[in-house]
Amino acid sequence: MAARNSILLEQNKTKSPDPFDSDTIAVTVETLDRICKQFDIERIDLLKLDTQGGGFDILKGDQQVLLRGIVEVLVTEFFFVPHYEVAPLLDEIWTLLWGHGYELFDISIGPHEANDQLALAMQFSSTRSSGQASSTLWQLNVKMRTDRPALVGPDYVFRREIWPNQSIIISRFHENMTQANPTGRAPDFIGIGAQKAGTSWLYAQLCRHPDIWTPGKEMHYFDRLGGTHDADWYRSLFVSAPAANIVGEITPKYAICEATAIDHMYAVAPHAKLLFMVRHPVDRYWSQCLVKYTEGTLSTDTRAPYDFFDKPLGKPRGLYSRTLIEFCRVFDPASVLIIFYDAISLRPAELLSDVFQFLSLPNQIIAVDLLNQRVNANRLHDPMPTALRKHVSLGYAKEVHLLASVFGGYATDWGSGSGEGENPFAVPPPDHPPTIQLTSNHLAALKRDSIHEN
Repeated sequence: MAARNSILLEQNKTKSPDPFDSDTIAVTVETLDRICKQFDIERIDLLKLDTQGGGFDILKGDQQVLLRGIVEVLVTEFFFVPHYEVAPLLDEIWTLLWGHGYELFDISIGPHEANDQLALAMQFSSTRSSGQASSTLWQLNVKMRTDRPALVGPDYVFRREIWPNQSIIISRFHENMTQANPTGRAPDFIGIGAQKAGTSWLYAQLCRHPDIWTPGKEMHYFDRLGGTHDADWYRSLFVSAPAANIVGEITPKYAICEATAIDHMYAVAPHAKLLFMVRHPVDRYWSQCLVKYTEGTLSTDTRAPYDFFDKPLGKPRGLYSRTLIEFCRVFDPASVLIIFYDAISLRPAELLSDVFQFLSLPNQIIAVDLLNQRVNANRLHDPMPTALRKHVSLGYAKEVHLLASVFGGYATDWGSGSGEGENPFAVPPPDHPPTIQLTSNHLAALKRDSIHEN
């Protein structure tokens, strides 16, 4: 006699693949996040969920495993028609995982394809994956096609560039939705940066608002113009969002886009609101260096961070005045919200309230423990060498002075450019606003004292 266990009740036993009588027993359940913390698991290459419709609840639980991005490849089942009570259908799983930066890689037909309770398994891959992880994913897919060719669905042909020299397959489900509405929809908001200024934290919080939909973090469209994708492709990323939701994305590299890319952004989404997170430029630069050390893309030679500072991806990322001036050539200054990284640890709830209000959304109360969780934190915590800090501080001194004179608040506390680390405040300053909506007066002051030539 066969048996099958599920945390959900069957909705229609007459059409169930295995219409057995059922009984209920009490069991202890645990979240994936707590299990990972208990056993000190920092990375999961492949997570397979086959829990008879319960996989959605496992993932949705506290979502920290998804938010922390430790799962590279996820395989889970889903149904096209109701089977278990409250079990999710395709759109719910798709929206949850897509919103956390995962993309559908493959669909495998389950063993009950002759029954109208068609069950499929989906493979999702994280957009955070390295080239090596992507190669592993392809090998896994090839093995599945070799070992179980009858259970694997057709190839999916709609492709999207995620990382240089790497493509990830997106499902025909999304392709069909694009064909049904080829013009797609323009984003209502775009996060333009800055890198290592809290954009991952902001993205995680935006995903918790029920009225916000995003296709994932870092679409990298406007900073990679001239490739195989066009404006219709970009708009198609938002086509599967509920009509009542606002949609948007965050790509930190947009902050250093050239004028032609910014012009194109305005042409594609002229009414988009821009979210620009800023952080002490010196601390932001050192955090970027720590990431590059971890990735192996910056030499550990003493001179390397000095030389990288003068590169296009170094110092310019911290020239926030340049970014604001460039974007406001075409965008209305009032469409830009400046968000201070400092307020994430000091006034996170107020910060988010400002953001939601700026996006014309009702406020969403988020638990304090979720607000205080670090997202995409650096693995290295080495202090910035004193000599390098002095060098970078000197390079940003005029920029910091300009920002302090125009915006005050946290920018004033940045002082002369000598940052003091992750959180330089012993006591939360009571009068520092966590965000500032840009005005024409701000813009005029930035232009008047511009260091744009630096």
